[in-house]
Amino acid sequence: MSPPTYAEHAPPPRLAPLVECVWTSAGSVPAGGVFESRVLPDGCMDVIFDLRDSRGGSDPDRGPRSYVVGAMRTPLHVRMAGSVDLLGVRFRPGGATPFVDAPAGELTDRSVGLDALWGAGAAAEMEERLHAAAPADRPRLAMEMLTGRLSPERAPDARVMHASGMIERLGGRVAVAELCRAVGLTRRHLERIFLDAVGLPPKTACRVARVQAAIRRVRGRPVASWSRLALDCGWYDQAHMGRDFREIAGTSPGAYLRDVASVQDAAAPAA
Repeated sequence: MSPPTYAEHAPPPRLAPLVECVWTSAGSVPAGGVFESRVLPDGCMDVIFDLRDSRGGSDPDRGPRSYVVGAMRTPLHVRMAGSVDLLGVRFRPGGATPFVDAPAGELTDRSVGLDALWGAGAAAEMEERLHAAAPADRPRLAMEMLTGRLSPERAPDARVMHASGMIERLGGRVAVAELCRAVGLTRRHLERIFLDAVGLPPKTACRVARVQAAIRRVRGRPVASWSRLALDCGWYDQAHMGRDFREIAGTSPGAYLRDVASVQDAAAPAA
């Protein structure tokens, strides 16, 4: 069974420091079928719009809806049936601060209706405008509406963004003490503001980044040496890598790369 199509759209320059991408997933799962996937923690927070027409989908009485998915510590198992028409905004770690009026730590491993954070009127307006737009125009429209919500009063914490940028650039191969030195904060202070802005403590964010970096490194090619891969990606040894994979990916490294289908694996960059 083929999965729904998935594509990622790069943000404009003004949003690029905050937004990793706008993604879309659309298609139709044959009647009676279910497509299952495993979405791994990536340190990001997403705002997702379910834009299925109110006449279609598995719930014909429901119109469009939107929700925020906080940073995850364990994989999210997704089941898709019927029609699929999703648009998501994936924020960089810490980048959701100007757009989500809640401490990120309160959203960790949770999904919350966007109306609870933006108010019913603002959430409904964005839902309705996206729903009315042609599918090809929705990513651009979503980014325009997000740009309109930017405010100097709600700028992200530059120290958090610098630390999270280091974690991303280094693929998680950085000690928390090094992050503290880079931003001039104590470990306790960095952990507190990081949890508020990202939803994960820095050490967990590094572990997530290492798993993601390892997957990118070996996806689509054979692994010559698991021990070498573990050392190259910042683990002490292969056993250390295996423990992180089982907690964050829900399975061993070999089993994930061999057997697990992920919606994100099928990503096709779009203009």
